[in-house]
Amino acid sequence: MVSEMGDAQQEIATPHRFFIDSPTVAGARVPLSVPQSHHLGRVLRLRPGAQVELLDGRVVIARVTVRP
Repeated sequence: MVSEMGDAQQEIATPHRFFIDSPTVAGARVPLSVPQSHHLGRVLRLRPGAQVELLDGRVVIARVTVRP
């Protein structure tokens, strides 16, 4: 059972952020570096369908879905 407060906390939680070298394009696949992929899959244990944010150094944030 999840309390209402638990639901509210999940809504305001900031997704994990990854910095990338290339600009993001809507609908495009963006490859992560080997260390980023390791961190995402092994350290954070995120799975396909998880939401993360990508930052391209120009303060552009793209919320993306993890795919295999």
